[in-house]
Amino acid sequence: MVAWGGHQLRNATKKAAGSTRNGRDSLPKHLGAKLSDGEFAKVGAMIYKQRGTKILPGFGVVSGRDGSLHAELPGVVRYHTDRRRGRQFARIDVSGDVLAAVTKSSPADPKPLFSATAVSGFKGAAGVAGAGGP
Repeated sequence: MVAWGGHQLRNATKKAAGSTRNGRDSLPKHLGAKLSDGEFAKVGAMIYKQRGTKILPGFGVVSGRDGSLHAELPGVVRYHTDRRRGRQFARIDVSGDVLAAVTKSSPADPKPLFSATAVSGFKGAAGVAGAGGP
């Protein structure tokens, strides 16, 4: 204690606990490429997670509600830029034997292995086989 002008002053033993405007942060969104150029993609696999349309869907790729790109066909992922339009695209390269197997029906199973309606109704992991969905 210090005497000052007839009064006694006391030194603080703790720092003043003022309020702060910091201390908040959002969780990471894990945006970006999930499959690189040249990697094999299964049907329904996520290729790129984005906000908006940084990369547009090309052949064999569909865009989800949140802008994420998913494989519509099994094949190799390819990224390319359309220089004329100045836009980036993601597409699926499908080899001839994979394309033939996907589009034709076998006599034992009259349903095709792949249908456009199954992909247009894609609902994330619930649409992927073995994902634990109903």
